This record gives sequence, C-alpha cells and structure tokens, in this order.
Amino acid sequence: CIREDDICELLKFEKKQLRARIAILKGDKFIQVRLRMETGNDGKAQKINYYFINYKTFVNVVKYKLDLMRKRMETEERDATSRASFKCPSCYKTFTDLEADQLIDFVTGEFRCTFCREVVEEDQSALPKKDSR
Repeated sequence: CIREDDICELLKFEKKQLRARIAILKGDKFIQVRLRMETGNDGKAQKINYYFINYKTFVNVVKYKLDLMRKRMETEERDATSRASFKCPSCYKTFTDLEADQLIDFVTGEFRCTFCREVVEEDQSALPKKDSR
C-alpha cells in the first residue's frame, strides 16, 4: 500500500489531478483503495487513502479486456466478409465477396449480374466504416 501523499510527491501531481487519474484506474479496477484512520501531527484523527494493486484482480481485468477486444475484432471481421460488396445498377441485386467468382465474365473480364447480365458496380455504401478511435 502506498499513501496518497507519497504518490503525489513521486509523480509531482497535485491532489486534484492525482484523484482524477486514480478515479479512472479505480473505475477500470486496476487499483484499489483502503481508507485508514491515522493521527496527524496535531493529534487529530485523519482519514488517509492508501492505494494498492490486487494482482489477481488486475490479471482478470486485463484478460477480460483482451477478450472483449478479440470478440470485437472477430465481429468486425465477420461483418466485413458477409457485407454486400457489389450491386447491380439495373436490378439492384447485391453480391458479397464470396459470390464474386460467380459474377466474373471470362470473355470480357468484367463482373456481370447473374440475373440480368448487367455490369455490376462496387457498392460504396457497403465499404467498411472508419472508426474514429
């Protein structure tokens, strides 16, 4: 356990700034706090915050966050492969990347609709969205 005042001295933070950062870490369950009553220099009882890392909890939180990231990546990958990538401008039929082998016209080298034989276009609305994070 390490006292709040000691952390402030080590990191050269003000208490307000430190508590804001610690609140984030506590919310993510990376650190925990223990409140102890101590007598100050003036003889009065004070509540002192002591912070510590519970390593078992820390490991579980990290594993959980990694699992969430893995699941999100798998979902994004699955959605990207099943998304319609081509669209016929004539009959509005959509085709996925996996159906592209059925669309190719080997004589002209173009992708043609299997229903109306019109040249299909890449569907711009189905392109992967760029995440701002």
